[in-house]
Amino acid sequence: MAKSKRGHGRKWTAKELALLKELYPECPVPEIVKRLDRTMAAITVKACYLRLKRKSYLDKLWTAKELALLKDLYTECPIGEIAKRLDRTVAAVKRRAHMLGLKRKSWCNKRWSAHELALIKKLYPHCKCTRDVAKQLGRPLRAVRQKAYDLGIKMEKKRLWSAGELKLLRKLYTVKSLKELAEQLGRSPRAVEGRAHAMGLWKESRHRVWSNEENKLLKEMFPKNTMQAIADKLGWSPSSVRTKARELGLRKRPSYANCPRWSAKEIELLKKLYPHRNSQEVADKIGRSVGMVRTRACKLGLKKSKKFLKTLGRA
Repeated sequence: MAKSKRGHGRKWTAKELALLKELYPECPVPEIVKRLDRTMAAITVKACYLRLKRKSYLDKLWTAKELALLKDLYTECPIGEIAKRLDRTVAAVKRRAHMLGLKRKSWCNKRWSAHELALIKKLYPHCKCTRDVAKQLGRPLRAVRQKAYDLGIKMEKKRLWSAGELKLLRKLYTVKSLKELAEQLGRSPRAVEGRAHAMGLWKESRHRVWSNEENKLLKEMFPKNTMQAIADKLGWSPSSVRTKARELGLRKRPSYANCPRWSAKEIELLKKLYPHRNSQEVADKIGRSVGMVRTRACKLGLKKSKKFLKTLGRA
């Protein structure tokens, strides 16, 4: 039996090899497949055997001008911007920079100016929050803290809470947000929250306790109502309602539990119609869903007649 034109084991001719060497570096592989009438796998394997490589930005030679520009820009300029200016990929830029031993400047290595040192000495001891100092200096929080430690600068002792502040905190903590309360008291949100917890204050939404009346109402409403409806009625979130219902062992009633029972008249009509009519027609006639009709018919042992199935082409 003769092998197919693109069959396994077909030998490469000298003309095909020459064409592969010419096309492989730049021509798209699907086009080479069409030109040589071979599979992509065959072309890839043969190219690997011949040690052919496809041209890419990584293989493109760097000019002296490009290298000089890379050295000039790499330490501070964003890599994406360097790649655009050099018309190369980000991977190619990173690889060449690594080969040249170039390193990017980090905030940790950036020297502190005399102005910055004077500013940190002035601001750090009296600041409410270290983040404010870091933002003003334009440096990372970690760098500011490290420099303050190196210089031996310490924050002033924590400002004691006055009786008026404590009274205001007790009054507004459950009503206002942490941010608003912190601004009003002139303290950080973290300090406000820590003091409130030390005083035994908690947000209502976090540590609110279910009352006996709420539990009773939940038990009454849960089987028939949606989570959102119960949540709106009780003033809790749907997730809180779901969690509490699980704790109380409450379960939703099945959908069929709320449906009226089948009357003797409905059952008699079902027995009369079901064998000879479509389930949808029977459901419309009785006034129930198709699923309910089929379930009840199955329980009663009813089946479609052979004559009816024949009309459907299933007999």
